[in-house]
Amino acid sequence: MKTIRSYFNNTEAEFARLLLVSAGIEAVLAEENANTLGPGFAPGGVRLQVPEEDAERATEILFGRHEEFTPLPDEFVPPEEVLGEAIPPRLERFEKLKGLIPVGLCVLVVMGLVYALYVLFAPLNWTHTSPELGRMGIAAAKEKDYAKAIKYYTAALVINPRSAAAYFDRGLARRKTKDYEKAVADFTEAIQLTEPKALKRQHAESYFMRGITYRKMGRYDKALEDFNKAIELDPTDYQNYASRGLTYSQMGDANKAIKDFNHVIEVAPDKTIGYNNLAWLYATWPEAGVRNGAHALELATKACNISEWKKGYCIGTLAAAEAETGKFDAAVKHAQQALAWAKTEKVTDERLLTQMADALRAYQQKKPYRDVKK
Repeated sequence: MKTIRSYFNNTEAEFARLLLVSAGIEAVLAEENANTLGPGFAPGGVRLQVPEEDAERATEILFGRHEEFTPLPDEFVPPEEVLGEAIPPRLERFEKLKGLIPVGLCVLVVMGLVYALYVLFAPLNWTHTSPELGRMGIAAAKEKDYAKAIKYYTAALVINPRSAAAYFDRGLARRKTKDYEKAVADFTEAIQLTEPKALKRQHAESYFMRGITYRKMGRYDKALEDFNKAIELDPTDYQNYASRGLTYSQMGDANKAIKDFNHVIEVAPDKTIGYNNLAWLYATWPEAGVRNGAHALELATKACNISEWKKGYCIGTLAAAEAETGKFDAAVKHAQQALAWAKTEKVTDERLLTQMADALRAYQQKKPYRDVKK
């Protein structure tokens, strides 16, 4: 065997050997001193040897172009003499870094375990991990940019997947976009992540909002279950009774609806919702035995006065009561006023808008409006 070059770097010598082997030349490395100071360093030198008959060709491959030589695969990096410029060989870099691989893997495993423990045992809470994201989501929702609000709340949940508040707020935004199935899923997560004993009011609110969403979907039985649970958790909130009463009304159970609306008037006499809902029922119920036009007119007027005549739905209810008592001219006037309010307020509730338009047409034809239950 003939020595064609000596190297002081093991890695560089190995590259040269691989270069020759890939060209079909037998090549071996012979160390002049086996004692090394560290990876890739050979203080005594390493000799690259090839058969004497291949020495000339090997020299041409290493130090000059050889016309029969096939380019190396991408995984090989030629020594710096071939490239004509100094670059650090890949294997040399790998030798330096490979010792860090076990350390890096251990770090990743530890980080994964810490995160898993956090997710499993972090205390349940009603606060956002990222207050800034929460505020940005709320601000976007106030501007009615619900798609952007959903993105902010989703980002907050990436940071803290156990934030009941983020799920609740995202559920509100999704309900506004009429993505009811996902809204229900978010409210369900909020319910599961909220401790009812420590956060009873927030727990009740999640049931309440899920119930409203179920009602929008026409799933009245599920809505009733949630409103009942909300009342059990927070019997002082009049809105739970108002929403349950409205659900009974939509299911065609006038007696239970009337009971709930009267309860709302009793516990919240300064709010419009009890007077308004009960007035609407008495003015528009399909069955004559339930209707009471005079009482409806009294209740609707009370609601309008409480709202200082600024709530179009209260004025619309007054129109229904007026039509039920034969005051069609006044009913037309107030129905038109209610529709104008809906336009000004940019009301998007299609059911309410359709109801207002249908009622106005009925009054113009000297007919009272009947809220037929479906």
